[in-house]
Amino acid sequence: MARARGKSGGAQRGHPFRKTGLMLGLVGTLCLLILGASDNWRMDLPYVLSAAAMVAGFILVSSLAATPLAWKKMLRSKRTIFLAGQDEALARALMSLDDRHHVFHGMRMESVADGHVVIGPGGVYVVQKALLGEEVRIQGRRLASADAAMDARVQGILRVCRFLGLVAEKKFGLKIAPVPLFGVAGTGPGLRGLCGGVEMLSLDLLPGRIRAGSMDTLSGEFVEGFSGCLARYCGD
Repeated sequence: MARARGKSGGAQRGHPFRKTGLMLGLVGTLCLLILGASDNWRMDLPYVLSAAAMVAGFILVSSLAATPLAWKKMLRSKRTIFLAGQDEALARALMSLDDRHHVFHGMRMESVADGHVVIGPGGVYVVQKALLGEEVRIQGRRLASADAAMDARVQGILRVCRFLGLVAEKKFGLKIAPVPLFGVAGTGPGLRGLCGGVEMLSLDLLPGRIRAGSMDTLSGEFVEGFSGCLARYCGD
């Protein structure tokens, strides 16, 4: 298994308004009890629903006025959990590499946040997630960019590759060409595509692409030395 450094995944946050949800649930239950006890529930239904809507509105407005920031967290919580799942899926795919590979998680360099760097015998790779549906779509059996903002992400990941290439040349006197990759979770197997010349791969293809290599085999001495250099740079 690959040797991991840094942090993988993102923080998952719980629901900020459990009490509000319970109160709304009680209102709904009370409405059902009232209708169940009614002799003519069809006639009473509009009045019960109107009263329930007023009470529910009061509960929601009161909680919003009390803690508006918590409401923002609640609205974002689903996306936060989704992003964390994407990060962890990508990290698991990279950890399936053997122990000749050093995997750095949670890298923050240039405009690439929470990226991954893999250093192994076949080359150096900078890997970042791309979101299916938001940034990537499926056309036929290929992946294609779905967001103009991906252009900026491509430029960011290419800058990181140039930076790592300069470090390798300056520190070790070796010219390498780090490879940028976008890993896409949640797709069917065997999907790939290009975005600005950068490969996009479904997670099942990602480890094999890295194992296949992109250059002549790097020496074990360089892999260990460059990994140590990057670890010191990241404060690991």
